[in-house]
Amino acid sequence: MNTSDHGSQDRDLDRELLDMLRRGNKIQAIKRLREARNLSLKEAKDYVEALDR
Repeated sequence: MNTSDHGSQDRDLDRELLDMLRRGNKIQAIKRLREARNLSLKEAKDYVEALDR
């Protein structure tokens, strides 16, 4: 996989997370991010909260 594919996947995931946030599904967004990126709960929560600003 080249870096442009990875960046595209990141943008797609961010869009998916933002859509979840707009629908009020913050917990689902955190779970999705943890699954996709193997992050800790705190890391995923911080990332999602930063997206939500």
